[in-house]
Amino acid sequence: MLVILAHDPDIPTELAAGAEDGDESMERPDGGSGEEGDSGSEGSSGSEEWEGGDSEGEGEAGEAGRLHPGQGGGKQQKRAAAAVCVGVGSFSDPEDLPGLSHYLEHMLFMGSERFPEENEYDSFLQQNGGSCNAFTDMESTVYYFDVNGDRLRGAMERFAGFFTAPLCLEGSLEREVQAVDNEFSNCLQSDMARLLQLLSSTAAPGHPAGKFTWGNRASLWDTPRASGIRVRERVLEHYRSLYSAERMTLVVVGGNSLDEMQAWAAELFGDTPTGRGPRPTYEAHGRPFVGGPTMFLAPSVRDRHVLEITFPMPSLLKEYR
Repeated sequence: MLVILAHDPDIPTELAAGAEDGDESMERPDGGSGEEGDSGSEGSSGSEEWEGGDSEGEGEAGEAGRLHPGQGGGKQQKRAAAAVCVGVGSFSDPEDLPGLSHYLEHMLFMGSERFPEENEYDSFLQQNGGSCNAFTDMESTVYYFDVNGDRLRGAMERFAGFFTAPLCLEGSLEREVQAVDNEFSNCLQSDMARLLQLLSSTAAPGHPAGKFTWGNRASLWDTPRASGIRVRERVLEHYRSLYSAERMTLVVVGGNSLDEMQAWAAELFGDTPTGRGPRPTYEAHGRPFVGGPTMFLAPSVRDRHVLEITFPMPSLLKEYR
């Protein structure tokens, strides 16, 4: 696993004078965290400025580490933060369970061997001024949190369980598939989401760009169960076959020393499964769109007129440096 650590001396590692654990004045001004139910597949995390300026899904990654009111006359206090990017996403969904990568992302929030209670992670963050979220993209999945600087270690302990020993409890399956379905339903009237699905539907037959990446109750619960598919087993199989340390990058920002954060990362994430090989690539599928230039005219849900031009290009990641 690649680990990147950043020491920020402006992030306090002790509670402000006079504050106590769980003191409401130390919590986020909005009173809580970004629920994991806000996560979505590609498109839900994009800014939708032409639809009024608000993103319709997660898309709040920039909030980690923002200033917020703390103790002592409105003094501003930075928060610590961490994120893990896993180099697999919705392109890896099996044909018979569309949206499985997004569903797995939801299920990893539902407890681990060390912290088996469903809401332990989210509750800990809320009680300590933090927030959490995640999103599933086509070729990657990102999980992240922020928290008061003195609680970074505790947040990392709970976060690490996502990648070392998640439970994916049977009792959580239907609740979380409903959360996925709610996200899908909420985006039915989103012009951005509709255009993204239109783009997917025009991809070359058999190319992963043509997959239904959101997932909903029909694709992840009703239809599979009617076909005799044991959904929990497939969720766990998806995790075990795709999530691997060499496909992950962990980033931690805190007020603690680099040596201390390095020791935490090694201790807490050292048991992450490995051996799956490099992240998947998709060159063998060829170009996602074939034929000459094509125009699609799509009625807008909102009273907007937008011209969007898409250029399919080969991956330039190898040219990055």
